[in-house]
Amino acid sequence: MPAQTTVSTAAVTYKVPASGAYPGLPSPSQLAGNALVIGVDSGDITSGGVVDNGNSFAVRVNGKLAVSQSEAVTLTIYQASAAAVAAGFTAVSGTGQNALATFAATITTANNFSCEVILNWDATSLVLNGYKTGIVGGTLTAQTAITPVTALTERDLNFYFGVTMGSTGTGDTFGGSFTWERA
Repeated sequence: MPAQTTVSTAAVTYKVPASGAYPGLPSPSQLAGNALVIGVDSGDITSGGVVDNGNSFAVRVNGKLAVSQSEAVTLTIYQASAAAVAAGFTAVSGTGQNALATFAATITTANNFSCEVILNWDATSLVLNGYKTGIVGGTLTAQTAITPVTALTERDLNFYFGVTMGSTGTGDTFGGSFTWERA
């Protein structure tokens, strides 16, 4: 993912890049300027696929933060409903959007981060649960259970991330990779 620059202390989502920057983006389902969302493919869920029946999967965000001064930074991984994704959104909160895990640190220069949630989803109970772990700069987030999210169909297994910078320092940027895979 290309680096993106923050312009305020408000939480911001990682945005779909403009046309021509990366093959396949933007697309009919990932419009430029909207939050970049990764979804779990339904073929992996049905008929006892990768995600259902007690199989764990991981949603990971890795990258680099660059700040112009010492500041508090928070990265958050979210879940978004199919309706929220279809409507398109740029804000980190709204109807059908749930914060799953937060990772916080105070950093002074360029720092790497690696954050993940290990999740389980069950097609019978429609509950998503799991735990988080990660590191931002030198600050480790210990394994902690997430708050379960209920009433989620397989189409609601969509994920995105946001960043909150503690100041409006010039040149504060973030970028890296954002993936899901079987855990």
